[in-house]
Amino acid sequence: MGRRRIQCSRDYEERIQAAIRGVTEGQYKSYAEAALDLKVNFAMPLSLSMIVSSVLLFFAISLPTLADPLKKGFRIVAPPRPTYTGILQIPEPSHPFVAPGHKDLRGPCPGLNTLANHGYIPRNGVASFEQIVEAATHGFNMDYDLASGLTAFGMLARGNSYTDQLSIGLDTPLIPPLPGEIDGSTTRGLAAHGRFEGDVSMTRQDWAIGDNINFQPDLFAELLDIVAQVGNDSDVTGPKSIVNVEALSRFKLKRFMESQTQNVEKFAPNWFRRSSPGTIDLIGNSSGQVFEMNPVRPGANALNGTYIIDQHIGNCAFYNNLAADNVPGVLLNTTGVLKENVDFLLNAIHTLFPNCPAAVPHGAANV
Repeated sequence: MGRRRIQCSRDYEERIQAAIRGVTEGQYKSYAEAALDLKVNFAMPLSLSMIVSSVLLFFAISLPTLADPLKKGFRIVAPPRPTYTGILQIPEPSHPFVAPGHKDLRGPCPGLNTLANHGYIPRNGVASFEQIVEAATHGFNMDYDLASGLTAFGMLARGNSYTDQLSIGLDTPLIPPLPGEIDGSTTRGLAAHGRFEGDVSMTRQDWAIGDNINFQPDLFAELLDIVAQVGNDSDVTGPKSIVNVEALSRFKLKRFMESQTQNVEKFAPNWFRRSSPGTIDLIGNSSGQVFEMNPVRPGANALNGTYIIDQHIGNCAFYNNLAADNVPGVLLNTTGVLKENVDFLLNAIHTLFPNCPAAVPHGAANV
């Protein structure tokens, strides 16, 4: 009986510590909610739950910055560049796969979902600029400047660049709106359609016709069927089991045609990241190969369903589409930490396109 009591005490102690961490990390909105969760979900005795509530209330009063961690502005700082950029087996033992809970946010980007499911970014799906850049460079060996530029665009387009928070899914109470709600009453998150998330995904449906956020096994099965026809051979996984350019090109064309007419995301076993950093030039060259096999010009559907081809294609046009068209212009009329962060993030995007004139954001707010 004595050992059992000791074990119960240890269990409750661990749960109390987890509740405190849960508030500081955004799992709970308040210490009161954390105390209620302990009482209801862990059947904690009433007398003990009252003590726990008192302890958590003490934290809420004595540590106001922790009790209300989401309203203060934080200056975004560039994380250090990786010192090792060679091949590496991922994930490490310290980053096991854990399926997301019902409160955890996930979105249309399989890479970010995978990083969250392995704890390379916070498992609740709310991360800072620094956390995403470090996770992408480490987990995938993405080029540092590329990771910084893409994360900067996501933060400006769908995050809170004042509190340095970005949801990889939809909007969440964990992230407040920008000061004065200059871009709407919520920050929406990366999964919100437009600005960042677009149609013709290879593993998600289009926003207008289906689920554009969660992994779609039927679409992935279609890709595997094409790989089985034209994929490369492997000594490990067998014949026609490796995705190649032709398979990607065929599947991308198929998804485009489907678009015009109508979460198990984790690192694979024995998976290794790239042996060298993946740069924006690598993406451009690979995209060019896919495009040449089935040349469909970039564009978008008009409101009447007509496909409109983009008139201007090129690095600078692409850069301006990101940093000018899809970043709200109201961010330029800010001051203090928010203005410093906006300038920092815009510069991170511009670093990817050094030969282009600096873009001036003019995107609409609250869209």
